Amino acid sequence: MFLPSLNLSSHLNDNLLLRLGAAPVMSRPQYHHLMPSTNYNVTQAQGQGGNPQLDPYCANQFDAALEWYFNDIGLLSGTVFMKDIASFIEFERRQEEHEGILMTIDRPTNGAGGTITGAELALQHEFWYGLGLLANYTYVQGSREAHSAGTLNAIPGTSKHSVNFSVYYQQPLFDVRLAYNYRTRYATGVGETFMDNYGQLDASVRVNLTEQLQLNLDVINLNNEITYLYERSHLAPTGIYENGRHFYTGLRYTF
Repeated sequence: MFLPSLNLSSHLNDNLLLRLGAAPVMSRPQYHHLMPSTNYNVTQAQGQGGNPQLDPYCANQFDAALEWYFNDIGLLSGTVFMKDIASFIEFERRQEEHEGILMTIDRPTNGAGGTITGAELALQHEFWYGLGLLANYTYVQGSREAHSAGTLNAIPGTSKHSVNFSVYYQQPLFDVRLAYNYRTRYATGVGETFMDNYGQLDASVRVNLTEQLQLNLDVINLNNEITYLYERSHLAPTGIYENGRHFYTGLRYTF
């Protein structure tokens, strides 16, 4: 497949940069979605399967960005983008017969294409020596050309609002970071199932014990956020998961 791209940049002044880009892009489906197999539970009469006939994600994308470098390590930027996507991969729930039993099987299929437009704001700033922040906000609006019978006209995996915020304090002997990632609800692509709003706080500490030896400590999901899945309405949950906090520690030695 021929995938040319065009990228242009222009220095409007010493601190202001304009970028323009356009390209056709492609992404392969996940390998387990392509597997010609079906896993099911005979007792529950349900399962999941793959589909080797899946098409890749193909899209034409355009973006424009304006970047303001207000100091040596400070950046404020705004980006607008548009993606014209030929096909999404979604999951279709069908009745199939296995071992003489009629079962409900979820299987990936080529869904209708659509258009995604949006904008992003990003900020990078250091307030004091070693103390700074990284932040960005993304707004996305998507529409489908069509939808399968019985499913909502929603683009799988797309949240209207996403926020990422990270605060760091970095010194020669240690590095401490807190990162919060939040996104509003999005369609999972399985029937009319939605993932509810989700926000997760992570933390990391790096301590340089010597020039070669570093101690690492990471905490994932520090706020113990709950994963909530529902079908059409919040009053019809399909899955509620408390994954808990995860702690990781390790030593890194550089030769």
